[in-house]
Amino acid sequence: MDSSLLFITIACRILMTVSATKLQIVTSLNYNLSLSNDLIVTGAAFQLGLENVNRKYEGYLEVSIRHLFNAWDRNCDQLASNAAEMLSQYYYTEKEPKETCFAIVTSLSALAVNDEIDPKDRLVPAVSVGGTYRGFVRVILDFLVSFKWYRFSIVVETATAAPFYKNMGNHVLRYARLSEHRFDVELYRFDPDSKSLLQALALAKERSRVMILFTLGSTAAAILKMTEELGMANGEYVFINVHPLQGDNYGWTSQFSLPDAQLNSSHSNSWLVNVHRSFFFITYQIVTEKLKTLSAAIAAKTEEMYNFTYSPGVEPLDGFPIPVSYDIVEIFAELVNSSRQADGENDGAPVCSGLALANSIAQRRFSLTTGAMYVNAGRARNLNIDIFKFDTRSMTLQVM
Repeated sequence: MDSSLLFITIACRILMTVSATKLQIVTSLNYNLSLSNDLIVTGAAFQLGLENVNRKYEGYLEVSIRHLFNAWDRNCDQLASNAAEMLSQYYYTEKEPKETCFAIVTSLSALAVNDEIDPKDRLVPAVSVGGTYRGFVRVILDFLVSFKWYRFSIVVETATAAPFYKNMGNHVLRYARLSEHRFDVELYRFDPDSKSLLQALALAKERSRVMILFTLGSTAAAILKMTEELGMANGEYVFINVHPLQGDNYGWTSQFSLPDAQLNSSHSNSWLVNVHRSFFFITYQIVTEKLKTLSAAIAAKTEEMYNFTYSPGVEPLDGFPIPVSYDIVEIFAELVNSSRQADGENDGAPVCSGLALANSIAQRRFSLTTGAMYVNAGRARNLNIDIFKFDTRSMTLQVM
């Protein structure tokens, strides 16, 4: 692989230049496959990110964006085939002059699959800035280590529309067994019926007192209500429910609130409080509350550019693909600008060396419009995660 390439995964590729004033971001994303990173939902974030950095670096950097896509792609195989063809055509016939820094943004995770758990080769100029399963694995394993919980069970709900739960279960199992902490772990799957679920929980109970639930929020709430029947309601069992984000297709913290009415007969239902006190809810951090103006602007721009509107109650910044798309533009501009400042503009330094920029991003903090971001030693973005715990005063889940 050419060492002048930088993949940000979402990923990027950069050409050498002496005066890095022009930048072009080329996206190669699915247009409308009903996926969270479809261009029809991320495109507005790229556009507003572009406008933001051009204002910020006016007179120093000039950033543009080119979207390469086939609107008729209907599956990932078609997407990959057409993306390779379009990128090749762009590289050989349409790219801007050599004095332009280029970044290619793609959702093909194989381009930047490694991270701090499984580090990238330093000669592979790849950076992972989107949400990754391994990012969640790192959070979960670090959380377990912090409490010295080295023996745990994974419980996976198999019949969900979202592949997140099954994939996460497999990833946690794999990396826990490879970990230096020598975790003792087993995985149990259950079908969508109460008998299968009870069997999985009974088996898991025999092995450990810590359960990681890769299930829908509604299923996790039902599990907590089964614990008395299973002899797991004494507060000595820990339940950890993990989601990529809060939403109807995953789960909500509100599903684990205990209304006063449930506790009025307090003595008979006190076990519910014990169980909830041992419950944790892990999910991607929502930034919408801090960025309502930006979220509204992205929603309006999305409707303007792609005639796509969000459902009531759904905010563009609630998940990670859209804020990450906005972040990519800002990160790329900051990397090139800091390289310009360090190397100077007239000494022939390769300020757009993909390999140099990829390595310079490791173990680096960024202060972005959407919030703080840290890229670890494996050149993978640490996910901004919220961990919720039950608060006995409000009888609701609150961020720890």
